[in-house]
This record gives sequence, C-alpha cells and structure tokens, in this order.
Amino acid sequence: QVITLGTLAITTDFSKYEHGDYYLSSKDLYSVSSEKNVIIFVLDTFAQEFLESIVVDHPDVMDPLDGFTYYTNATCAYPTTAGSMPFILTGQYYKNDQLYKEHINEAYQNTDFYEQLNKAGYDISLYTGGAFVSESTKGTLIKNAANGSPVVSSYVGLEKAMLQFAAFRYFPHIAKQWVWLYTGMFDEIKETPDASPIHSEDNLKFYSGLKEEGLQVTSDRKSYSLIHLLGTHGPFLMNEDATAAEEGTATYWKTEGIACMRIIGEYVRQLKELGVYDDTMLVITADHGVGFRSFPIFLVKDFNSKGEVRESDAPVSHANLFASVMDALGLNTDQKYGISIYDIPEL
Repeated sequence: QVITLGTLAITTDFSKYEHGDYYLSSKDLYSVSSEKNVIIFVLDTFAQEFLESIVVDHPDVMDPLDGFTYYTNATCAYPTTAGSMPFILTGQYYKNDQLYKEHINEAYQNTDFYEQLNKAGYDISLYTGGAFVSESTKGTLIKNAANGSPVVSSYVGLEKAMLQFAAFRYFPHIAKQWVWLYTGMFDEIKETPDASPIHSEDNLKFYSGLKEEGLQVTSDRKSYSLIHLLGTHGPFLMNEDATAAEEGTATYWKTEGIACMRIIGEYVRQLKELGVYDDTMLVITADHGVGFRSFPIFLVKDFNSKGEVRESDAPVSHANLFASVMDALGLNTDQKYGISIYDIPEL
C-alpha cells in the first residue's frame, strides 16, 4: 500500500482536484426583494409518490400553497443528485463522456441563462453544493459566492469521519448498519474564512433560521434564488412538525416529507406577510425521485397566481424549467430556452 501510495503521489495530476477561490455561502438566504422574486426549492429525493401518500392523511399541507399547480406527470433527467443538480442548474445533459468537473465547467459556458437574468436586473443566489457550480460562474454572477475555500474545523472530527467512511466501505454487508453514514457529515467539519458560513442543506438548520431570523425584504433589485435542501433524503431526523426527532423515531420519508411541507408552508406564510407573495414565482421540486424512479415533485406558482392548488397531468420535466422561468419573465423569445410548462397541453 505504501508503494502504491507513493506511485499515485508521483503520477496523479492534482490540478484536477484543486479547490477554487470561492465557496457558496448562506449569505442572504432569508432575504427577498421588494420587486420580483423567482425562488426554486429543490427538496432532495422528494418523490411524487411520497407527496401523494402524505396528502391522503394530511391534506392540510397543501393549504398554504395558494395559486400553485401540482404537475403529477413530471420527470427528472437523472435518478441521482450528482447528475440531476447540474442539469437543473444549467439545462445541460451529462453523457459521462468527460470528467465530471470538466462537464460542470462546460455546462455553465453553454448556457447564458444567468447572464440574461443578470441583465434583466436579477441578483442570483445558488444555495447548493459548490461542486455543482463552476468556478467562473461563482466568481462573476453568484451573489452568495464568497472568497476563499472552506477548511477543516476539527481534525479529530475528520479522522472519525474517515474511519467511519472506511468502515462502511470494508465491513461485511450485515455489519454496515452499525457504521452507516451520510456523506453530509463531512460538511459538518468545514469552516469558512469569513463571517458567511457555507450553505448547509440541513432541513432543521434552514427551518431554525427561517423561524428565528425570518424573511426580510432587503433589496430593491429583483432576486433569483435556488435553495437545495436535504428534503426526504436520509438520515431521517425530523418529526412531522419540523422539530428534531429522537433517534429512531422518524419514519422513512414520511415524517421528513410532512416536515418539509410544513417548512415550505412557513416560507410561503412569511412571503404573504411581507406582501411580496404575488410578485414571487415559486417552484417546489426535487432533484430526483426514490431509488431509480425518476418522478420528483413539481409544483409551480406563477406571478399573481391565485386559488386552490390545481393538478395537471401535462407531461413536464426539469428540461422545461429554464424555459418556464424565462417565459414568466418574458425572456423566452422564440422558445430560446425550450418549451415552457405553460405550452404543454394536458393529456
């Protein structure tokens, strides 16, 4: 192993793995504009079948969603976060024909979506994993990109995480249940060089900040925000009321899913309280469904849309997301960004 390690140290091109000079912080996570807002929630792994099951017993979770359309025939591009998030962010497919990082860089080069939003007067914030956003875009267009690279906050914590990671890799399958891990544990041992912490996808942290800080109108410039949260992805840590669950009491996806809808409901309530709900376009979706089934939730509220939640079986997908946003903003001239959900007839 020492010989192999030495050989790899000599032959590996470490430039391919260098960190950039920016990270995605939580700056202005709870800020909205007094003008127009486009807000996209990506709730990891939240499948349509989860929401349909939840609504049977808890129909009230849909009550706050005034003006929404629930698209019940929606699909995503990939069944995993690594494939789906870059697609949601760029509209560019990854065909596994190049290094992942090269694809990320090219994907942002091949779309002018963010440039056009910026020209239209929108501040752009992407609250997601830094690996899904190219360094060039972070440095030029993203409001919550901060200078510097996250560093290790606890080397003891890092050693524990690495040992657990190795144990999960090498333990017999029957024993893996005792060393199960979520790779998000590595995010918990990162710290940042300035006052803006790195964005966390933790549902509870987001909800805690939403309740304690509350949404605030802080900008006269229009705002575009994508907020990626853990959603119904394990580990399951929430009760139905979005409080921390005792270990082993949260049920597979269901309590987590109900809690996520409560969180969205609180966000919507605060938008209404601030008087900016009518001037906000909201999208609630997931990066993918459960397992290898590609059926994420997909709910959309256009500007000034009102009324009870209606259902549509129009065959839509994440491929229609950019077009739908630009259509709502009057920027999808000649369907430059594709076909919007508004132009797809129901079956």
